[in-house]
Amino acid sequence: MLLAEPTKHGAGIFLYGDYKDLESLYDTIHYLSDGIPLGGKFDDLVLGLAYDIRKAMEDQRETITVETKRGNKVKYKGERILWPTFLFQLALLRWSAAFHPTSRERQANLFGLESCTENALLQYDYDTGRKVMEWYERFDGLPEGYADQFIVIVNKEFITHSSNGRKRFNNLPDILLMLHPISPQYEDFEYEIKDRGLEIPYPYKELKVEVDFPDFDW
Repeated sequence: MLLAEPTKHGAGIFLYGDYKDLESLYDTIHYLSDGIPLGGKFDDLVLGLAYDIRKAMEDQRETITVETKRGNKVKYKGERILWPTFLFQLALLRWSAAFHPTSRERQANLFGLESCTENALLQYDYDTGRKVMEWYERFDGLPEGYADQFIVIVNKEFITHSSNGRKRFNNLPDILLMLHPISPQYEDFEYEIKDRGLEIPYPYKELKVEVDFPDFDW
């Protein structure tokens, strides 16, 4: 089964599972990224999650040993992902699932991912975790032309809010509100893109956003 824990300093989620868990989830992500509403628009973002999972499967990320109730030891593979990126990816996958005929296995993968995510959020801080899940449950997709590269800006805002992990995590609900297409922060970002004129392709599929991230504790 898929498992998840919050990272020690509240920066993100540590998602892990055995090889078959991750392989099935990898397949589900690729399936949901194809066609409407993500394909050709927002698929790069969710395929970033598939990439992280594939790297974990290939033992290029983190591995841990989990002991079962019967004393057996199982090798699990995983990856740490910043909360804003991961939650945005998960919300897009759930949105996409409404447009696709989805098998029980793929639904199980998505429900399992949602379940372990909720557990990790509540484990770090119950009240903040509930607010984040309320944001997730209200997410209803993105409009045509939305520049999902804005997540890079949002991640930096999240990380630099405070060096204190608890304060940073407790600010996560406000950080996620920035992702709304009519938030002041997103509107400023899009205005800056448009102000740069023909240098930027529309609908911004090839837009590159480079931000210097400070060192931070996961």
